[in-house]
Amino acid sequence: DTYAAPDEPLALLREWSERDRLAAEKEALGLYLTGHPFRPYREHCRHFTTASLADLGGPAPANGQRFQTRREVTAAGLVVEVRRRAGRLILTLDDGTARLEVSMFEDAAREYGQLAVVDEVIVAEGSLRFDEFIDGWRLAAKTLTSADACIEAHARRLMIRWDEPQRGAEFVQALKETLAPWREGPCDVCVEYQGREARAMLSLGGAWRVRPSRELREQLDQLVGEERVRLLYSGPVSTS
Repeated sequence: DTYAAPDEPLALLREWSERDRLAAEKEALGLYLTGHPFRPYREHCRHFTTASLADLGGPAPANGQRFQTRREVTAAGLVVEVRRRAGRLILTLDDGTARLEVSMFEDAAREYGQLAVVDEVIVAEGSLRFDEFIDGWRLAAKTLTSADACIEAHARRLMIRWDEPQRGAEFVQALKETLAPWREGPCDVCVEYQGREARAMLSLGGAWRVRPSRELREQLDQLVGEERVRLLYSGPVSTS
């Protein structure tokens, strides 16, 4: 048989974002195949968490010291399990390095329970201790926050690299259309321009401050490539 070309040309569709691709893998296969949903958040979360989950607790303490290891920490991860028991909330976080059980008492569970949704990335603050019943570390959380809300609250500058030889003047219009819906935010925008004969750092000024939402970050990744977009933070960076 000979192949017959279609009468109408096939439409070119935009490539899926990593988030959409992983969600489709989970729906179709029941697992994430090509990556971990926490990966795009890892570098951001280093600026407002204590450590990765693998490094948060460390080795199990000696028997006589197990009640002396309690300390206040901030942890982030993907929610992979949610359980409710007698008004309490118990969830499991996974950041690709380890898993951590997080529990909330009734009052905190009632206030923050709407954020405990499987496949969402959250930030939990509370008291870390070694739990002998599960033979592992457990975080008694006082608050939960979405990781995207933390990124928006802590990011101070959005840096975009523009390599002019690869992208012509139409890039300016495309960038304007991408940024416009997110204006009037707290985050300055700077463009690192690199042309054939010149380099410059261009600040877009106060009128173009944006809210660095997840949607904006994903759109910029599609426009210029993930490696050409970065957020700068003013806070400390965790060591792991």
